[in-house]
Formats: sequence, C-alpha cells, structure tokens
Amino acid sequence: MGRIRTIKPEFWEDDRVGQLSPLAKLVFIGSWNLADDAGRLRWSADYINASLFMYEKLSRNRVEKLMAEVEAQKLVTPYEARGQGLAHISGWHHQRIDKPQPARFPPPPAVMGSDAPLEDGNDSGNDSGNGTENDDGNDSLQEGKGREGKGSGKGREGGARPDDGGSSFVEFWSVYPRREAKGEATKAWAKAITKADPPTILAAAERYRDDPNRDPAYTAHPTTWLNQGRWEDDPLPPRSGNGNGHAPRDRVAEALVHARANPL
Repeated sequence: MGRIRTIKPEFWEDDRVGQLSPLAKLVFIGSWNLADDAGRLRWSADYINASLFMYEKLSRNRVEKLMAEVEAQKLVTPYEARGQGLAHISGWHHQRIDKPQPARFPPPPAVMGSDAPLEDGNDSGNDSGNGTENDDGNDSLQEGKGREGKGSGKGREGGARPDDGGSSFVEFWSVYPRREAKGEATKAWAKAITKADPPTILAAAERYRDDPNRDPAYTAHPTTWLNQGRWEDDPLPPRSGNGNGHAPRDRVAEALVHARANPL
C-alpha cells in the first residue's frame, strides 16, 4: 500500500461521493493510498482488486463496475501512458502533502477543465494556488497523524518515509503470471528498481503475461525473471503448431533449459 492520506468529515457531504455505492466509495478512498504524490495511480481492475479487495475475492467484472461508478462522477480522470491504464484523482492539489516525492507516473495528456475540485474535506478553503493546502488550524489528533511526514510512524526523523518500492511491488505481483516465493520476489524487486523504473518493469511483466507464445508450464519464477533483468527480453519466439497449438517438445531437454533459467 502506498501512502498515508486523510479524510475530513465534509467528504461524506459531497454530492458526487453521495452517488457512489458503498464499495465504490472504498475504491475512491483506496485510490488515494495507491496514488503517488501527484495524485496519479495505476487504474486497472486487476490491480485495484488485488490491492483493495484482497480478502473479499470480488470478480474482475464487479471491480470494473465499481471503477466505472467513480469515473462517471468525474472523481478520477482515466488515461493511458506507456502502455498502462492510469488515472488522476480530481482535486488532488487539495490533499496536503508534506515533502512530496517525485511522481511515479506521467501526467494526463490534457487537463479536464470540467472536473471541478472535490470539496471533500481535503480542501481547507484556503488554497494557496501552488499545489498544496495551507494549514487551516483544525488539526485533530487523527488528521495530524494522517499527514505525510507527521505523527509517530517509523522512518526518517522529521520527514516522510521514502518510498521503498513496496506499493509498486503490489502492482507487479498483481500482474505477473506466476506467484511463488513472494518474500524472495520482494527482495528481487527492490534490486530491480535500482536498475529500471517501476513502470518499465511493470509494462514488461504485462507483455510477458499476455504473450501468446508463453507456455504456462514453463513460466519463469518471478524472482528469476527480476534477477535476470528479463524486462529487457525480446518477445518470445512463435510456437509452431502440432494440431493443438503447441510445438512438439523434447521434454527432457526442455526441463533442463527450464532448470537453468530458474535456479533454486
């Protein structure tokens, strides 16, 4: 999960929020935790489902409908960049961010002028116009702890905790076609993002997942895929047909190749 965010009581009085079903409200609120400090996040049903409803086991179709509710109220602006489905949260400049981190995702191609800022309680009514919210002098204990860089959370003293790649690993784990040894994969992810930016690795993982020439029985272990830098690999070669869409294989030879590519 990404960042600590805050909600003020006025959020529940907003007309657009009032049009959402209870679970769609959770999608909208949860999107704040998943968004980077510029208010941008990955906007795909698989990612939202894995991140926000890991215990509910909702269907992909159900999550898509919940996301559509949020979009219909213009609470997010969906767009595509770098081959990914993304979204920008409307009125994000009213969410107070102390010591913002660099954006993880590119901005929308155009600003939707019809999207009025959400008066959800993240707007103190005292906007300085520079992308941050001035202090409105109404810091309750819970709100104070909820702000970035505030409260008693562990991390760098006097500032926000740096992003260690944990939120982007959730994205990787949700799209990668094989999920084994999550702990080792987490360590491999931390090393991988020092060599390439997370969106590049994520896009490659999606291509690998969707490659029609990938044999599920021989899908690379996620730790191996990351440690070998295989986000730079070319697409898999076509498999010639043998009546069932698969090439004849020497199973012994193939098992040896697989073992070398996926060392213990």
